[in-house]
Amino acid sequence: MAEAGERGEHRAYYACGAVFAMAAEAAQKRRDGGDWFDFLRPVLAANREDGVLSRAEWLDALTRVSGDPSLAPILDRMLDQGAADPAAVIADLFRRTGVPHRVENGKIVLI
Repeated sequence: MAEAGERGEHRAYYACGAVFAMAAEAAQKRRDGGDWFDFLRPVLAANREDGVLSRAEWLDALTRVSGDPSLAPILDRMLDQGAADPAAVIADLFRRTGVPHRVENGKIVLI
């Protein structure tokens, strides 16, 4: 992700953001039945003063909601280094957070 813009792969930002948002929403749903906005609202409120939502702040929020501190390093690696098998990493992220999916022929299918 860190170099996607340089490669002209601008859609990667949206795809990555969608994957991370689905994981956050699923973690929120598992925690208290909430949705994406229930995850996002307190994160934005906590950062309203400086107007900046950093990666660390977003990942901290995901850790709090999911209760899984091992997620942040996985997402950090994906953002900075990518993954040799992104589908496997995303499937693991979805499994850990509760995003309904299955893997077919190496591709993730949402269910």
